[in-house]
Amino acid sequence: MAITLTSKYLSELKKGVNRPNVVIEIALDSGTVKFGYHNGRAASMTLGFADVTPCLKSVSTLQNKLDTKSGYSTRGKITAVISGRDNFKSLVSDNYLKNRRVTRKDGFITSDFEYADYATTFTGTIQDWSRKGDELTLTVSDDMVDASVKIPIENTTKTQYIDYLNLNPVDIMTNILLTQLGIDVGLVNSAQFTSERDTWLSSWKFARVITEPMAANDYLNELQIETNSFIVHEGDKISYRVFAPPVPGQNVEEWTDATHILKDSLSVKSGYSGGFFNRIVVYYDFDESGGDKTDAFDSAVIAVDSASQDSAQWNEASTKTIKSKWIRSSTFTQTANIGGLKVFHASSANGAGNGTLAYTDSTNTLTYAGPASSAGEAVTLSKDGKYQVFSADKTKYVRVLITTASLPASNQSDTVTITALDAEGYATALAMKLLTRYRDPAVSVTFEVDINNVAWDSTFIKPTDLKKITSDEVFEKGETGWAQESVMLTSVNPNFETKRVHIEAIETKLYKVYGFIAPAGQPDYGSATAAQKEYAYIRDTAPQYHIW
Repeated sequence: MAITLTSKYLSELKKGVNRPNVVIEIALDSGTVKFGYHNGRAASMTLGFADVTPCLKSVSTLQNKLDTKSGYSTRGKITAVISGRDNFKSLVSDNYLKNRRVTRKDGFITSDFEYADYATTFTGTIQDWSRKGDELTLTVSDDMVDASVKIPIENTTKTQYIDYLNLNPVDIMTNILLTQLGIDVGLVNSAQFTSERDTWLSSWKFARVITEPMAANDYLNELQIETNSFIVHEGDKISYRVFAPPVPGQNVEEWTDATHILKDSLSVKSGYSGGFFNRIVVYYDFDESGGDKTDAFDSAVIAVDSASQDSAQWNEASTKTIKSKWIRSSTFTQTANIGGLKVFHASSANGAGNGTLAYTDSTNTLTYAGPASSAGEAVTLSKDGKYQVFSADKTKYVRVLITTASLPASNQSDTVTITALDAEGYATALAMKLLTRYRDPAVSVTFEVDINNVAWDSTFIKPTDLKKITSDEVFEKGETGWAQESVMLTSVNPNFETKRVHIEAIETKLYKVYGFIAPAGQPDYGSATAAQKEYAYIRDTAPQYHIW
């Protein structure tokens, strides 16, 4: 759910001539204080602005971006400058400002524009402030700022862990946001996470036991890369989007030189650097031994476009490598009887089936027999920490965390049930989607549009939105211009003072006709409506569908 605009807001945008205003709300223990460029009052009308102090000097534009080269989103922040020390002195001296909630609201100064018509365009918390003379600068980070916190939370115990076994990757992301980071559920667009999961990743299952504290953002970035998706702050909520074509019924707006793109504002980058890969390698089955060298991964898939590499085309082999620590060939159950023990990895050589861990109290040792294998050499559990226990064949093993004080006072054994996952399928799907997108360089563009184009279908545009670009200013191999070229917005920075929006976008290569499985009861093609024909039909004439 993106930022929804009121009918008055949309009407004001359509005028093409307007006087923008920005208000910053700060939630304090004593109540909410408001600072604006203007107090919002027009003529003799109050319109709900009586408590707005008109002392804002400037507010920076919005900064959330997609890093398509790395494969994840970056965090956003804004700065707000309040002028006049009488306006901010008590704010600083009377309050603990760190982590106070801030809401940016944008609107217009006109005779009938009420405060209720202002749009919430950014929410976050104060992370820092500075003062020079009569100006106070507030630095406000979006609701993902706490993603720098390490999970599991660091403490004196070395046997920390979080189980993520046989779980959908989108559910893992929402768990990190809501449970591990404790972000308020009201600040997360859970419905969008669920919708994207069910549409594009419903069958995916990842497996990992986190045993080392690391910034939550690092784990979230890994998950974005390995699912070809982006977590994005849409202004008022944290949201989520998988890189994928429009679904049936989803209209995509066209921007053109004549109607949207401001004259002389467009620039182009070739995509040769960071947007061109004709060989994709996805490593998976991470062995949890530490580090991320290629020999720490048991499996890999390689997708190659030989034609792209040939001298008749790009005459270059360009490789993108993904080292997946979440895609695994199997998942496993945890132990119940051997206290003080946690399994955090089972080697891919185990295959599917039941393994057995056995603890001997008298010798303080542990053995492991993998599926269809006998127990290997006993391992002495002399201190807290991580141990590797092999079957007799030396290929099947498990890695375990041990807390010696919690080990049982008698002999105990546990069955570890190992279940196969479609790791090769997930890795292959990821590799092929990236290859399709980048076997030709993905051109990126920057340009500006008028502030009146900041909304589409009554909502603010945002990173991850899809658009169609028609422009004579973009030409590449095989094209003298773009005609409804599909792009994804990677950065949207509206400047309500200049009434311009700075846009960054990248080619999606989603210009084919994609087939979506229709709901039950779909009629034959000849009887279908235009909306129903957006779903796939088996046919040998155009449009010929491509499976996504």
